[in-house]
Amino acid sequence: MEETHHHVWGPFANLLIALVLSIVLLSGFGQYGRTTSIQGVVQCVPTEANPNCDQVGEPSPSATAGLKAEDQIVEINGTRVKLWSEVESIMSANVNKDIPITVLRSGVEQGLTIKPVEMTMNGVTKVYLGVYLKVEKFKVSPVTAVQELGNMLVSTGQMIVQLPVQAINAVAEINPNVERDQNGAISIVGLGQFSGDIASNSEITLEDKFASQLALLMSLNVALFVFNMIPLVPLDGGHIAAGLYEWAKRGIWRLRGKSLSSRSIPAR
Repeated sequence: MEETHHHVWGPFANLLIALVLSIVLLSGFGQYGRTTSIQGVVQCVPTEANPNCDQVGEPSPSATAGLKAEDQIVEINGTRVKLWSEVESIMSANVNKDIPITVLRSGVEQGLTIKPVEMTMNGVTKVYLGVYLKVEKFKVSPVTAVQELGNMLVSTGQMIVQLPVQAINAVAEINPNVERDQNGAISIVGLGQFSGDIASNSEITLEDKFASQLALLMSLNVALFVFNMIPLVPLDGGHIAAGLYEWAKRGIWRLRGKSLSSRSIPAR
């Protein structure tokens, strides 16, 4: 089992580094995210034929409800909210239902009624309200930071499962006329180029540059941990799986009162 322990510490060192960096980043520096403060209201529900609402279309839920720029959503369907993710969760559970919504307008809370709908664009269906949101930096608790790391681990695992497909797409994307998938995997070279672009961008503050580099380092350690845990022998995960198999096999033999060393060796 000593060899197994050696292979365990490798990927779990990556996980430990990612854990520390996630807490430092999200609880120390903070992260940019959508707030519940409205910057603008979209007047229609976008469609494939009318994605930018250039033509008259079905009014958006926000326009119908009477939401305005500078409103802040403070309550929806009887639940007080502070994060946009909380609003999305409630909306998803109440599609095509009239639900109460409370906004803070000019310092005074005002009650309205809104009906979330579903919007389909590029084959993707999601709940739609019809607002542009303000983006602000906010800090989260260490517990929430660990939860965010867990979500990243799951997302990275899902991406690695799709690596064969992404490898095929990467070959097609060599053609300069083919647009690259913005959500696709990125190589170490691409990661370095991205890091360089951030460092050379004069519009980004020094603090945000440093935080971005730490975020890239955290993402790299998450990817290394998940990839190395794949149960294939060349990787640490394969050696760990083999060690666990041997440990379980020896345990079963001990329960049966036998020893692996006592097994007869067939004559040649």
